[in-house]
Amino acid sequence: MRFRVLCLLGLLVVISPFGDAAFAQLSMPGIDLGGPSTRRLTPEEKEKRDKIDKAYKQRMEQIPDKAPADAWGGMRSDQPNKSPGKR
Repeated sequence: MRFRVLCLLGLLVVISPFGDAAFAQLSMPGIDLGGPSTRRLTPEEKEKRDKIDKAYKQRMEQIPDKAPADAWGGMRSDQPNKSPGKR
């Protein structure tokens, strides 16, 4: 009898972390996770959102493109090594 209780307890200890991860994936009532919105936007909200999007796009166009980085650029020399071949 005692052996069975200890086995059951050990099994619960091993399985419990997996149960927590599975429980965390369940959707909670009243929490919006960014899914499709069922509410329609008012004309004022739509205009405000469009204005923000337009300002964002204009600002992103003003950012210059970066030149590709050469991580080994400082390690290379322009001149080939002119040391003798023998060491």
